[in-house]
Amino acid sequence: MIRNHSLYVLFAVAAFIFYHFVVFPLFLDYGLYGVLLTVALLGVLAWMLPKEYRLSFGVVFIGYLLLVRGMMRMEYKPVLEQIIAFIALTLLFIVASKILASKVRVTQVLTLCIVGGLLTSMWSQQELFFAKKFQVIYESPKLYSDTNIDYFPLQLADVTGDGTKEIITQGVADPQVSIPGLYPMQMELSRYMVFSYEQNGAGNPSFMEIGTSPDIEQALWNYMVRDYVGFPYYTMEWSTGSDFIHRYKDARYDLLDQGFLQMDFFHKLLEELSVETVDNMGITPSFFTLWDRRSAAVLQPIGGNVDISSGTVDNLTSTIGTEPKRNFFTDMLQSLDIVGSPDNGIYELLVPRFDRLHLIQHMLPFGRTPFAALGVSMENIEEQKVNWAQVSQDTQGYDPFIEQLMEEGVAILGYANLTGGADTELVTYRDGLEVYQKQTGQWQLVATLRPDMLRQVADGEFIFADVTGNGVDEVLLSATPSQVLRLVPSSPTGTDTSNGANTSYTWKQLWVAQDDVFRFETVTATGEIIALSQSYYRNENRRFLTGYRLESIGNGSQSQYVMKPQWRTNNTVINVRVGDITGDGNDEYVASYFREHRFVVLQEHGLPVQQGAWLLTLLGFVVAGWHRVRYEQSHNSPSTESTNIINKNYITTKNVFLGVLLVTTFAVSLYGVLDNRHVSAVPSATMLGVATDDILYPASTQGSDAIANQNNDTDGKTVFSEDEWRDYWQTAVNYSNDNGERFWYSGWVVSKIQKRRTTSMYDGIIIQDEGISVNARMLGNPFRYYESGDYMYLHEDNMWKRLVNEAGFPVDWKGRYGLVLPERMDFNEPFKDLLKLVDLNDGDNNLTDLSYTYRKQPTIVGEERILGELSDKITFTLDVTSANGMEGTTMEWTVWVGKDEPYIYQYEVESLMPVPDAGMMQQTTFFRFWNFNDEGIQMTNPLAIEKQIVDRELRQIENIEHALYDEEARSKLTEREILLLELRLAILQDNVANSIVNEQ
Repeated sequence: MIRNHSLYVLFAVAAFIFYHFVVFPLFLDYGLYGVLLTVALLGVLAWMLPKEYRLSFGVVFIGYLLLVRGMMRMEYKPVLEQIIAFIALTLLFIVASKILASKVRVTQVLTLCIVGGLLTSMWSQQELFFAKKFQVIYESPKLYSDTNIDYFPLQLADVTGDGTKEIITQGVADPQVSIPGLYPMQMELSRYMVFSYEQNGAGNPSFMEIGTSPDIEQALWNYMVRDYVGFPYYTMEWSTGSDFIHRYKDARYDLLDQGFLQMDFFHKLLEELSVETVDNMGITPSFFTLWDRRSAAVLQPIGGNVDISSGTVDNLTSTIGTEPKRNFFTDMLQSLDIVGSPDNGIYELLVPRFDRLHLIQHMLPFGRTPFAALGVSMENIEEQKVNWAQVSQDTQGYDPFIEQLMEEGVAILGYANLTGGADTELVTYRDGLEVYQKQTGQWQLVATLRPDMLRQVADGEFIFADVTGNGVDEVLLSATPSQVLRLVPSSPTGTDTSNGANTSYTWKQLWVAQDDVFRFETVTATGEIIALSQSYYRNENRRFLTGYRLESIGNGSQSQYVMKPQWRTNNTVINVRVGDITGDGNDEYVASYFREHRFVVLQEHGLPVQQGAWLLTLLGFVVAGWHRVRYEQSHNSPSTESTNIINKNYITTKNVFLGVLLVTTFAVSLYGVLDNRHVSAVPSATMLGVATDDILYPASTQGSDAIANQNNDTDGKTVFSEDEWRDYWQTAVNYSNDNGERFWYSGWVVSKIQKRRTTSMYDGIIIQDEGISVNARMLGNPFRYYESGDYMYLHEDNMWKRLVNEAGFPVDWKGRYGLVLPERMDFNEPFKDLLKLVDLNDGDNNLTDLSYTYRKQPTIVGEERILGELSDKITFTLDVTSANGMEGTTMEWTVWVGKDEPYIYQYEVESLMPVPDAGMMQQTTFFRFWNFNDEGIQMTNPLAIEKQIVDRELRQIENIEHALYDEEARSKLTEREILLLELRLAILQDNVANSIVNEQ
């Protein structure tokens, strides 16, 4: 074993490099194959060591790597936690080495630990992954707190006019603005931020946020990206600093009027209490009554009246207008407002359109869910159209034709040279891709690419760049799957005169990805494609940053295109942008860390880091082999002639075998050093291309009528007539309602717009005449809902809370039905809303302001077993039109109905809806029902839930009484704290007195 401490330092550095640049890439890129290759390499290395050293080497090597791995996982923890973790891991390493590797001294283990600790403190895991290609020159702090927003857009643009691009993103609002608590479905606000390059005092590159002058503010309006954060549960609004204050206040009051923002309200009230008081009494953020702003002069409580002056629950009708009480309530409402004034700039406000009860009552009624989800999505789009119109008015310097398109909600994708002409074309997206050329001073539509021509256009994102080197831009479409398209002159028979346009071009696919993970991010000035691609052999959806070249193989019209990888890092990032942001004439790379609200700036270093790691690995094997030969020679001294012959034969055999192993190792290492394609390996598309004869003809030759006829091709299937479908479906719905007295269910609603995806999930039970219990998740936030008779409860933050006349949620939830909530779910007929499918536009049954027509008639396409039950599989398609004429929306239904018993066991609905500036929304609604009439399905007794709530309230009463009636404790409270605690005490006592627990 190594005895010199300096050699231990070299060993620690070499093992660190081997782990991060050989082992990690092999595992992440090649999965099980990479693991097997790593084990094989380590096995060869262990065999090269003498037997008596193998265990010690294994303990030292594995223990060191585990320490490094453990410290890497602590890299974003506070320094104190990192120090504690380092000490703990070091002690474990020492103990393991003393037990299993007695030949290794404690000082040697400490040397390894210190070197490993220093290395992990110098480079983060992300920096090491980037290091194969890039140097991290800047990593931003977290710009936004943990919320329901997963990421913000990232752009590079010269907003200052100095010739160098700046970084545009969004982040936390100014400190003067009151930030709400981090609770589900609360208002969230952010500010557009501009970062410019500068060197810090040490001469290192840095990026600082610059102020927002009127010129910069105007530039930001022009560069603003239309986004759909939290769609359809949020709407977005934009305003400048001065206008933002008024809108912020109005939005909060509007939501309070509807019973929203209760958590936000309580969070602010808690700030009025000292941290000590809150901690000592176990008070949660949901303990104050929510007061409604009925008018500017008169304020009255919802769900119960409280006489603050006496600290008792009483009727305030005659005293609500008195000055002290009005001032108290007004102060409480004003505590929600902004403190001070925000700086100049552009602010984005996310306003929730639902709360948890909305979600349950609006989305969970099984027959209503697909229609309700689509309806609220359309309402969201209409509302955001109005909001975005203000943004369009604030833009400047656009061509009048472009301004008109923007007012119509058309997405301006940019300019590109798609036809190879002298002038660039304008590319937009309305209900598909549109290409305009300027002819005789007027913009003329020359080509279109709609979803009925290529399905992936519906939800794709587009990049226009010359990636084949022919001087003409191609279209890089990020979709499922991603592909590269080229616009080529069409034959005379391919002319499309739809929309009054003479389309003289058509589309050709050059390359199509062979998986759904591959995604284009950007293209460099040299035509290199920057993409996020899947691991080569691991079956997972993680995307790694990779550089590709699109190259042609073959000649002439039969040429094909393949994606050849140039490099890869094992980082998972999004929103990759390339541009000169330091002013040195070289492009930098900027990317966002998903869900972390941080960005990173990268520079290419030009060093063969990956190859160097493999060369170091090769050198390590050569040194180990040389050491083994020397060891064998020194431990086999000849004594007699016969022994000498035996030893010579032994050494010869060893040397030959060792030579074979060294050659093999050398070949493997050289493979990784010289062939970078196998380090960055085969792309997600598996080197496949699409031949030139794969043409997408204009829609006039393959239009919607043809599509509809193809969809109604029913050879070998059972097509229902209108009467047959009515009888069949009514039987299924009524049978499920009448006979399914209790059952389990699970389902979800997923809405996807480009990279944005929001999900609500449900599972639980229904017992007719009793109620419903559901475990739900909304935007990643879990909660439980229980309703049985007059008892309604919500479970979140590890506790149950009442939903009727309770201090935590004092809004009269039931009274909100018909006001801000839809009709309550009928638990006795949970499937009745599905009858809408036989009376699509019946006024009494029309759940949303939409009209429906069958595009494809209901058809039994086969049989399938759903959880063991043989069922008919039925498909049909609906066309949907909104009252304002929005067209192009479809709903593709698939339902499964039992053959032996006509229960509805499952349904799935795929909805497509055009979205301004974002292509098409894809919305999937899925529900499954099983275990009908299983007697094991039982509702929790509400008394058990009430006992948990009352026990918590009694503990709070005890703590508050101590704070109020103990002289020493009371002396530490302010008058405002005493007032709030007296109010809380009165409410708690009233809750306990009226609880059903006291009736037992």
